[in-house]
Amino acid sequence: MFGDFRKASVHGHEANELEAFMTSIEHRKLETIHYFYHVTGSGTIHKILTDGMLLKRKTDSPFWTKLAKDEDSPEGVWFCASLYDSELPVHSTYGESRLKIPCQHVISNMLKPRLYLESFYYFESNPRNQVVRLVLVDADKQRKENEWCEKNCLRRLNMKDNKVLVFNEDKNDYKTLANNSALPNYWVEILVVGNVATVAIDTIIETPPSKLDPIPGKVPPLL
Repeated sequence: MFGDFRKASVHGHEANELEAFMTSIEHRKLETIHYFYHVTGSGTIHKILTDGMLLKRKTDSPFWTKLAKDEDSPEGVWFCASLYDSELPVHSTYGESRLKIPCQHVISNMLKPRLYLESFYYFESNPRNQVVRLVLVDADKQRKENEWCEKNCLRRLNMKDNKVLVFNEDKNDYKTLANNSALPNYWVEILVVGNVATVAIDTIIETPPSKLDPIPGKVPPLL
């Protein structure tokens, strides 16, 4: 069902939660996307556009993830891949400015792209929204970072055959989990390891982030 994948070292309760998550998305539909988008504050956007580059950063939240805890974890740029009712969301918790990067632009610059499931969680204040985090790394140019992913991420995904985020570079076709009336909503976030050149911009309304702690490695309860 999920194609050829490689499991990281996952044991006991964590393995059970991973399988529960995979089961929860097994019958969810995928929809076509054209962009990854990066949301930031208005104070940062001008520098990004001047530099023509999104600079890689260390991931510092949620604090319990290996990306945040391990000082040797990969640095990169976070994007969201998800839509709602086939449209980009009208607000974000991360800022009021949104940079859109064509999927093809990101993947075409990689020699040996690999995709990993890094973590998944939801906020106790809103279990309707499940955050699914992936890491996209060039295993040829970024061998050290790829080795870290092999050892620390939950699972390596077949990029052309999985139920989270599908890349078909030959056809310039990219798909991710569809959000509509079915619950929970799955928000797929992807860390592109390294710096990323900017391409286009639009704006969204700023909303404050949640101050409640995310719940690690859990599938939201049935609503």
